[in-house]
Amino acid sequence: MPKSLEPSPEAVAESPAPRKGPLHPFLKSRKFAYIVLLGVALLRAYVGRYSINADGMCYLDLGNAFFHRKWFDALNAYWSPLYAWLVGAALFVLKPSHRAEFPVVHAMNVLIFIGALLCLEYFLAALNEDTERELLAPEAAPLSPWLVRTMGYALFLWASMELITIWDIGADLCVSGFVFLIAGMLVRLRTRNSSGFYLLLGAVLAFAYFTKAVMFPLGFAFILIGLWLVRPPESRLRYLLIVTFSFLMFSSPWIALLSHA
Repeated sequence: MPKSLEPSPEAVAESPAPRKGPLHPFLKSRKFAYIVLLGVALLRAYVGRYSINADGMCYLDLGNAFFHRKWFDALNAYWSPLYAWLVGAALFVLKPSHRAEFPVVHAMNVLIFIGALLCLEYFLAALNEDTERELLAPEAAPLSPWLVRTMGYALFLWASMELITIWDIGADLCVSGFVFLIAGMLVRLRTRNSSGFYLLLGAVLAFAYFTKAVMFPLGFAFILIGLWLVRPPESRLRYLLIVTFSFLMFSSPWIALLSHA
């Protein structure tokens, strides 16, 4: 190559470095996120498929008592019933051997993980819709929906795997799903001014109480938070009456059974 055509060392040094292309669309898709989340959950559940904890044994006993009509053992004020019902239903329907009981319960935990993920998806969708609606000026630059979802998925995976741990047999993963669902419904209260939505919120609060007893007093706290989110303000009294009635109506059968016991 003639020297006159060769680039000078200064030109080579000043030439910009090649720019990396954007992420492949598949890596930014929900499908990829679901594959990662579900893959990690399945792997962790498989590794700990024979693990058990003290609370887990109590939930197994309660689930067995419910589906074998041992009501004296099933009605317990300390252990809430919903997770025990799910575990007991899985064992009652599948009737696994003693060796396979724990893996069946851990498979149920994976299904609960998927349910909690769907509740998180509902909350993130409500949050993104609310963010787009509340932009105050064109120059406001909120986080992109993809970035919000990515952070939400990462925090959910860390909390589910490390704080709650999917291989522990307990109701905490159920509770997290209900908290995400309730949070999403509260965000959407400002645009869902309907009695049906208020009834549904009360029912969800009641089922959260069935998951863990602490959700009963927290249910009233969520109702009060929603009171300030209802639009227009003239609908607040109707909201308060309907959601409180719904919450107590769906909770009352379990409260009555515990009182009788």
